[in-house]
Amino acid sequence: MKSKAVGTRPFAFVEWAPGDHVELTKNRNCWQSGKPYLDEVRVSIVKDAQALVTQFEYGALDASSRHH
Repeated sequence: MKSKAVGTRPFAFVEWAPGDHVELTKNRNCWQSGKPYLDEVRVSIVKDAQALVTQFEYGALDASSRHH
């Protein structure tokens, strides 16, 4: 299993908590000045459908995608 991310694009890897979340931060060395427009991105992993709906309804999530 790989445990280290490599990249030079808009976001830099911060943390991966298996089964919970992935966190990325703005890459200050991005070759496109002023980009990305977001300072950070956090992808939450929610396995329970009802928990996903509840978090979405209460504003804890901004978007959702289903993956099989």
